[in-house]
Amino acid sequence: MDRALSEDKIGILLSFEGVEPLLNDIDLLRIFYELGVRGVGLTWSRRNFAADGCSFSRAKGKENGLSDFGVQVVKEAQRLGMFIDVSHLNDAGFWDVMELATGPVIASHSNCRALNATMRNLDDDQIRALAKTGGVIGINGVSTIVAEKDADVKALADHVDHLREVAGIQHIGLGLDFCDRIFENPTSWKKPKSKGMYDVIEGHKNLYQLTEELLKRGYRDDEIRLIYGENFLKVFMSILK
Repeated sequence: MDRALSEDKIGILLSFEGVEPLLNDIDLLRIFYELGVRGVGLTWSRRNFAADGCSFSRAKGKENGLSDFGVQVVKEAQRLGMFIDVSHLNDAGFWDVMELATGPVIASHSNCRALNATMRNLDDDQIRALAKTGGVIGINGVSTIVAEKDADVKALADHVDHLREVAGIQHIGLGLDFCDRIFENPTSWKKPKSKGMYDVIEGHKNLYQLTEELLKRGYRDDEIRLIYGENFLKVFMSILK
């Protein structure tokens, strides 16, 4: 990370968004660590061997927290020096992680449930608990996560305001959640509106739109730098080995 910053290059940290590659073999976690994986998101909104995700479906079975294997994963990941990511985890699993946390925990791409009541977002108690670990919440720019309707840059900035009020500026980051589409078509940044979902900021080149909105709301340059990378960098530097 230091080298990428000093040479003005893009650096990538590999992480799981769901530990399905491990199946239920905890020994594989060390193998993936040796291959360069440094972050562990336990689920992607579905059940796996480790935990239950935050379901988008109204028709679902009984929800549970971390399994015994999930507890093993969290403990081993922390021992190895990997960061734990609670985005996509259900509420029960979130609180299980809080009990096991020995250092900062992140929500890489989640917003505030107080502003949009999807289960993909965190409620105020969860925000405060995550902040207490020293962790960071990355604001998500996907329309359905930002607002139930009329999702735009102002609505995204509302989540920044709420996080600052509940947790403090040092616990806010970027987790805009639209990079996946660059591999399909580098010129196509919008998620298809026909599916009721789109990016409120059309790619990194338009991040200035959020910057302008935050400046209008009185955010200082140093506070914006914290949100735009310094907070996450501090967490990674404290965890990674």
